[in-house]
Amino acid sequence: MRRRDLTGLVASATAALCCIAPYASAEEPGKTVIRPAPSVQRWERPTAVVDRSQLEDAGADLAEALDHQPGLGVARLGGLLSFSLLSVRGSTADQVLVFVDGIPLNAAEGGPVDLSSLPLGPIGAVAIYRGLSPLVLGSSAIGGAVDVRTRQLRGDRLELEVGGGSFATRTARVFYGHGEGPVGAGIAIDYQGTAGDFPYVADGGTAWTDADDVTRRRRNNAADQVGVMAKLRGRLGEDVRLTALALVVHRSAGLPGIGLYDTEASHLATTRTVSGVRLEALGGPVQLATTAYFSLSQTRFDDPAGEIGLATGGSRNLSLIPGLTVAARAPLSAEDAPWRLTPMAVASWRWERWQREDPAPDVPASGAGRHVVTAAAEATLAGDPVESELSVAARFEGAWSDTDGGASQSVTGWSLRAALLQRSIPDTRFQLAVTRSLRLPSLYELYGDTGYVLGNAALRSERSVGVELGVSHDASWFHAGRLTFEGAVFANFVDDLIQLVQNSQGVARPENVDSGRIVGVEAGLSLDAWRHLRVSGALTWLDAVDTSELAARRGKRLPFRPELATHGRVELYHDFHGAAVGEVGLRVEFSQTSGNTLDHANLVTVPARLVLGVGVEARLWRDQLRFDLAVRNVLDDRVQDLSGFPLPGVSAMATLGWTPDLSGVSE
Repeated sequence: MRRRDLTGLVASATAALCCIAPYASAEEPGKTVIRPAPSVQRWERPTAVVDRSQLEDAGADLAEALDHQPGLGVARLGGLLSFSLLSVRGSTADQVLVFVDGIPLNAAEGGPVDLSSLPLGPIGAVAIYRGLSPLVLGSSAIGGAVDVRTRQLRGDRLELEVGGGSFATRTARVFYGHGEGPVGAGIAIDYQGTAGDFPYVADGGTAWTDADDVTRRRRNNAADQVGVMAKLRGRLGEDVRLTALALVVHRSAGLPGIGLYDTEASHLATTRTVSGVRLEALGGPVQLATTAYFSLSQTRFDDPAGEIGLATGGSRNLSLIPGLTVAARAPLSAEDAPWRLTPMAVASWRWERWQREDPAPDVPASGAGRHVVTAAAEATLAGDPVESELSVAARFEGAWSDTDGGASQSVTGWSLRAALLQRSIPDTRFQLAVTRSLRLPSLYELYGDTGYVLGNAALRSERSVGVELGVSHDASWFHAGRLTFEGAVFANFVDDLIQLVQNSQGVARPENVDSGRIVGVEAGLSLDAWRHLRVSGALTWLDAVDTSELAARRGKRLPFRPELATHGRVELYHDFHGAAVGEVGLRVEFSQTSGNTLDHANLVTVPARLVLGVGVEARLWRDQLRFDLAVRNVLDDRVQDLSGFPLPGVSAMATLGWTPDLSGVSE
């Protein structure tokens, strides 16, 4: 679809929706009050939400916040601004979709989203969908989905923050938002940088002896990242809202390689641009939401000395995705009727284009593109007499691709979900869900050609069948504060997993070779009591077994899935209610992970670990100043998520934030 066709479609939809719901307001003496309309983001309930208060620790990032949630795990290749991969309930990182306000971040060529590339300044909340991808996001996911929601624009709000710490780490953030009346606007600017030269132990490649172990500093690990977000919203009617978003993130970083071999000159630069427009008309009998988006990612890899690849040079990659999602639902119920039926339909289209260029003059550029179309429907029946909801959903997903060389391929599949929600016990929700999900092979897996990795156009989609039973409890009977609990047991059976298989000439080709069974338990607790104590905890237990036909793998533990992971945090605080000093808090937290295997034969492992952290927070000058100091890994335990990629030992980070009183409404 040409860009002018897409623009015309959005303009036509805007005109039509304005006719459906003309502007209306309610008058009060001296001012006009516009009643807020619920966003399309509230059509489907997430399994968990991370709010902004959980992102305020000094040196925190999105990967750290998600790693502390039940059922979620993050693997890092280093410290701040290092590549960070998300797994949900034992999934691969490729099986997790990441969005910003419903706009997909997964690149056209495929591969997981690097969580460290998302700046914190624009984030208002993070919606987590474990084991499913909601219909309104437009794509199926085996592991789940994460929707990063940008900050809402309410009142006048200005935030300034600076910070610094170990290994020449520095941060600076600015946010300003104005949201009075029918028009709102906001801008966020983030900077993060680090030298990344933390000490680590190099074992000399001999894990069985420490005689040759030496302590080194990480080299070629410096990174700088700048992110800018602009957001605009306007009301075109009482329940008609238009929201526009633009986010640009640029990172320039060295590539340190594995810890055994230092690098000097390898470098990676990435620029990602995400923009979109969402139009919502939510006041009529049929509620409509249309999102048009465009994302562009440019990556430049330079390896002049051949330190990372097998040859000198590098590569240039371009990922381009325009898309459109249209969603509609129509809540149906008779007056005073005990039953309500809510049908919903979602259709989406996106065009994915990936192109790779080699700086060598004798290597031609290669690329591929595809159209991806989804059509989904869901019906939810809610009954007051039995305090239950039953929802059934189906989604068709198809991709039609071709390459610059003339090859073509089509892949189609269905995703299904049925869920029963029960609320007859006060403050408690039980949910039973059965899902059938898929992941389409990426363009790189289908058509990649780097000389060392060749695509496979005959790949099938990865498939999964899952079942879960969950419970959540919000204890209204607990009068000393707030107490919530959540837990779930789940089982996923995955098949046709895609994995690179290397031949005798050293060339790897993706194949559908694996299958697995993942059974797990997750639990979370949150307590805020007696105005002096906050406690949070998370637990994830996984039994992940390889069920493929290969004798060397069958019955072995699936790699990169630790059996047990726990996180806990205890914070003591007191609010002095003074003009100079407000709330002051002291916290202690821990993260524990059992030993983990890194290969299918279970021969390469990383040991169990316990990482402790402490911190202090103080709110000063009528809560306009906030100081935070965080010390991570206080025991200086030298750990790693992936073999050869050490994580920092003990480190400290301090931040100072200023939020002046602009007589606005806080988020």
